[in-house]
Amino acid sequence: AILAKANFYNAVHSCYAELPFGQAPLAVFPNPETIVHFIPFACGSYVMDVGANGVVNVFGRKYQMTAAQLLEQFGEENLPATVKNALRSGDKYSTRFTVCFLAEPNKEYKEDSPKQEDMPYRVMYWVDGSAENEWLHIGGCHEFPIKVARYLVTGLEPYAKGAGWFAEGD
Repeated sequence: AILAKANFYNAVHSCYAELPFGQAPLAVFPNPETIVHFIPFACGSYVMDVGANGVVNVFGRKYQMTAAQLLEQFGEENLPATVKNALRSGDKYSTRFTVCFLAEPNKEYKEDSPKQEDMPYRVMYWVDGSAENEWLHIGGCHEFPIKVARYLVTGLEPYAKGAGWFAEGD
């Protein structure tokens, strides 16, 4: 019932279309309305890396959002000055900003801490080009939030190869 209420079935369908190119990442984030929300990613729209065990544990991407979308997702108190200026000047739908997202192991993990930023995995959002201390959000997760199905993996390579790679010459 939870998967049906969320967008899981549409998201996983997109992942199946990506897997022939080697990998199919799927983000799993909490959502107050549907309990969970899934985000599939298209090939070439992200970067990733693996840990010493060969499992994907670093995932990053850049994408565009309007000032209105940033306000809705992160709240006005978390917006950098450039976004707040766009909101005040009436450019909330026309001005687009590049948002950076990074999920990685948290080197400052504190096992007994109740704080989100002390969890085993850190999740960060910021507007590209904003000041060093202007974060849209810094949070954390108990589990790595990006699940990545990979087709043919060689050693510790983060990117796999799929049937699409071998059919490319045809």
